[in-house]
Amino acid sequence: MDEAGIEYWVDSGTLLGVYRNKGLIPHDIDADVGLTQAGFEKIRQTKLNIPENYELFVNNSPHYRNGPFDFLPGRFADKRTGLYVDLFEFLPLQNTIQVSKNKTFKFEVSGGQANEYRNGNTTLLMHTDKDATVYMEMEVVEEEVIEQLAPVASVAWWACTKCPEYRHFIVPKDWIYPLQRCPFDGKEVWCPAKQKEYLVMLYGDNFMEPQNPNDR
Repeated sequence: MDEAGIEYWVDSGTLLGVYRNKGLIPHDIDADVGLTQAGFEKIRQTKLNIPENYELFVNNSPHYRNGPFDFLPGRFADKRTGLYVDLFEFLPLQNTIQVSKNKTFKFEVSGGQANEYRNGNTTLLMHTDKDATVYMEMEVVEEEVIEQLAPVASVAWWACTKCPEYRHFIVPKDWIYPLQRCPFDGKEVWCPAKQKEYLVMLYGDNFMEPQNPNDR
């Protein structure tokens, strides 16, 4: 994909292998790759030069056969060994959250009378003998829009430990970008920017401990 100018990052178990072993997890038979919607659309519309004995499956493409599952938009398979790479399309999302912040406010207060100031649902009444400038630090709650990326919810994410929704892997965009180069079996691949946070959401706080003794 590097040669075709298609942006990607290693995902799921492949990212776990990169983080723990700088390569595939031992005995793993597949790899996982994430792409943005724009990157995946480029694959759909581009007829790539696929080596003999390999096949690229891409759903809803004029150039490739549909893959085995509706929820999995792409798969690159070695027809000789059965090894394959699953391609996940990450769609853009937005989430509005409530964020508490400390802010300093400046008030010009007229002496000898009640001064009322409103900030959202908060009302302040101030009384001073003389004209004064008052600075006050207050905790305020503001709405903040978080840019996110997520594949469609599916059984592919059944093992996600801390997904915000059932079988729906959703991450802030800044967990992925800017992409980082990572060592992988003597080569380099693209990885998400915040790999630890990414892996904790997928596999929990103990993601560094192999669950299968054969993976040690």
